[in-house]
Amino acid sequence: MMPNTSDVQDFSPIKPGWYPAKVEATEEKESKKGNTYAEVELILEDGRHAWARLSYVEAALFRLKQFKLACGGSDADTIISSYIGKHLEIYITNEEYQADDGKTRTSNKVDEYRPVGGGSAQSADDALPWEG
Repeated sequence: MMPNTSDVQDFSPIKPGWYPAKVEATEEKESKKGNTYAEVELILEDGRHAWARLSYVEAALFRLKQFKLACGGSDADTIISSYIGKHLEIYITNEEYQADDGKTRTSNKVDEYRPVGGGSAQSADDALPWEG
């Protein structure tokens, strides 16, 4: 008998744009170069998942700050897990990469963060994907 696959995650590329999301999980990790970063799992309104890496390297802290403020946090926050359950909007882009099997594949990349309801990252004239 074949297994039921109704709960299997769809990993096809997500159309680039802004999406409301909720922080589902966070984990601090270490890169191959020894740099610390936070891996953040996000859930979109349609139930799909996206993952973001927030580097703790000085040159990349602007992205961590953008994430904190989009979630309603502050610069002084130091516990990444305190953001679990927070809502924000994320901008997803697509990146192509060469897979181990030699095929070109597309992955989703979380590129920007803003508070729910929008912000300065997008012009007010631009229609949001879920506004039809």
